[in-house]
Amino acid sequence: MIINAFSKLAMTMTLVILFTAMGKAQQVEEVKLSREEQQLQRATEKVARAEASLARAQTGVEEADSLAASGKQMMDGAKADLKKWNTEKSALVKNYASEKKDLERQLKTDDRIQKDRVREQVRELDASHREQLREIDNKIKEAERTYEKGKSNLVKSKEKHKTANSKLKPTQKSLDEAQKELNQATGIDEKPPKPEKAEKPEKMETQEKPGKPEKQPKKDKKSETDDSGGK
Repeated sequence: MIINAFSKLAMTMTLVILFTAMGKAQQVEEVKLSREEQQLQRATEKVARAEASLARAQTGVEEADSLAASGKQMMDGAKADLKKWNTEKSALVKNYASEKKDLERQLKTDDRIQKDRVREQVRELDASHREQLREIDNKIKEAERTYEKGKSNLVKSKEKHKTANSKLKPTQKSLDEAQKELNQATGIDEKPPKPEKAEKPEKMETQEKPGKPEKQPKKDKKSETDDSGGK
């Protein structure tokens, strides 16, 4: 009986703790954000989404640039290789023709042993020439594949660049609008206050220039004669 009572007490305590925890959880859920806080949260989330979209667009542009640079490098390298191997192939064919012509002249001898020896040299020359020619042709084909792959990368980079650029401007605009909303939500004035105009320095009083001496009025000649006559 004591054990049963203890078990019931433990179960009761567990239920009390469980209900208390559930009540606290409900109280936490019932806490609601104010209107300003909700507006700030939405604005912050909007800025984060816009920044992520802009970052993806910028990454697309960077990938397109990298692909274009890689394609151009592959094409330039392939051009140099093609020039090199084609030059070597021309020299190989020319040397082969010269050596074989010389051996064919030697075949005109009446010496049977000498003729057999020359024929063996011709067979060795033909075999060596075919092997060398096969190696150079393989290198030429590899360079041509590299050139075509680089050319394909350039085409892909233009398409990728076009797609990324078409997204870049709208995402930047969305970010600017989202940032504006966030500034309004946080109370940050987007436009900085205009700087106060600097007071103009007072003009220094200019010293008066000494005036010109006043001209004495000229005496009338008639009055001068009257004066002399009176005397």
